[in-house]
Amino acid sequence: MEQVPNLELLLYQAMEYLNRFEEYTNKMKAMRAKNQISRYLRPHLVADTFIQSWPNTATGFDAPESVSGQAITMAYTTVVHELVTNMFVVFIDNRPCYFISHPTKEFIEDLRDRNVVGRYYAQHRYGRTQY
Repeated sequence: MEQVPNLELLLYQAMEYLNRFEEYTNKMKAMRAKNQISRYLRPHLVADTFIQSWPNTATGFDAPESVSGQAITMAYTTVVHELVTNMFVVFIDNRPCYFISHPTKEFIEDLRDRNVVGRYYAQHRYGRTQY
């Protein structure tokens, strides 16, 4: 298991990661352009960190046919929620895994249960994910 996540660093990385996606930047620009007050709108980030078990050593970065070790692996999962746009970045062991622009009911339930899926299955279970 990796070190406890450095939340300050992960929040910074989440903003860098979000800014890579046009969907995020366009939504923020549109919200800022609505009126004078929104022009000064800043992102608001909330982080949720928990330990999660994965079926192999690739943790959440694997595909079903991956050649990773078959040992159950514990890893810290950190989900950063950007409140203004309602978008999420999922980190596994301090590495960005994927971005969710339109969270589904399944994602919210999995987050509540502290059991989000890895990158491969996220596309199928959570809809529009990017990485």
